[in-house]
Amino acid sequence: MQYRRWLWCILFVVLAYVVYRHRARFCATIESFSTTAKEIDTFFVHPRSGYLLSKHIVCSKHEAQKYQTRFPHVAKRNKLFTTANSFHRIRNNDVVYVHTDPPMIRYFLDTIVPYLKKQRIKVILFTGKETLPQVRRTALSERLLRCDQIRLWISQNPIYQNHPKYFAFPYGVRSSRRMLNIYHAYYRRSNVSKTIFLSNMAQLAHPHLSKDHIRRKHKELFHKDKLTIEEYMDTLHRSKFTVSTAGDREDCYRHYESILMGCVPVSNISKPLYEQIFGDSMVFMSDDELDACVKNKCELTYQKPNRDIVLLRYWKDQVQQRLGSSVTLDW
Repeated sequence: MQYRRWLWCILFVVLAYVVYRHRARFCATIESFSTTAKEIDTFFVHPRSGYLLSKHIVCSKHEAQKYQTRFPHVAKRNKLFTTANSFHRIRNNDVVYVHTDPPMIRYFLDTIVPYLKKQRIKVILFTGKETLPQVRRTALSERLLRCDQIRLWISQNPIYQNHPKYFAFPYGVRSSRRMLNIYHAYYRRSNVSKTIFLSNMAQLAHPHLSKDHIRRKHKELFHKDKLTIEEYMDTLHRSKFTVSTAGDREDCYRHYESILMGCVPVSNISKPLYEQIFGDSMVFMSDDELDACVKNKCELTYQKPNRDIVLLRYWKDQVQQRLGSSVTLDW
């Protein structure tokens, strides 16, 4: 009898340890049972939000199929690039989501815009893509700004500032269902004690990054052991600030994961372009300033970041405010 009692005690301790080590994953599983797939997918802003907010898409057939597979609960979008005779479904003030591949932008400008002009239709253009390429400031982008059929251009990875026709939109958090469940579980957790002043976790130096990129130029700063997702999220949760540099583009997941956890990202990305997204919820520094900050533990004053930045409803409201009361978006 005594033997069995000790055996049960040992099993209980082991189980408690496993639950503690993987608590984020367990919490996410519990949340997923009480929250619908649609609510999870539209709660946070993420790289695929443009698809969810639009009625029409301009992308390859393969990419369109990937969206339908990932979001089976969402009505199929009108595929303007791959479906013949689909332009007639476009209505005034509809949101058109265009992938940032140059051929897709050219197709929108050279094929769709002439139809819109003929029909006297104005649309909301949303450009973005989860993978590269990102939008660049080129002759194509200038044509988009000058296009009379575009009422507002919403853009991930912003390239303009202070333009009345241009709206900077966040890249957001990771869009996989598993990660959105984990984010949702952490988002609902009560605040924890901020015991880490400035965390600096592993950041990949992708082979295609230039030699003067901060992750290669100051690679000694980012050569860290990679953490599990639970350890990573817990570190952010306990941190006041965290180092969050540009990756293969300036906007990246860690900026938003930090803010979601009440942690302020310290970054080397362009302040003029990204202040319109992050405001006071990010500390902007140059590469050398960031290097000195990490090595010398610079003085920073912590104030809680605006966690609404990671919510899709917040950005829907911001877009609606920009458009004004004369245009009401049906999304």
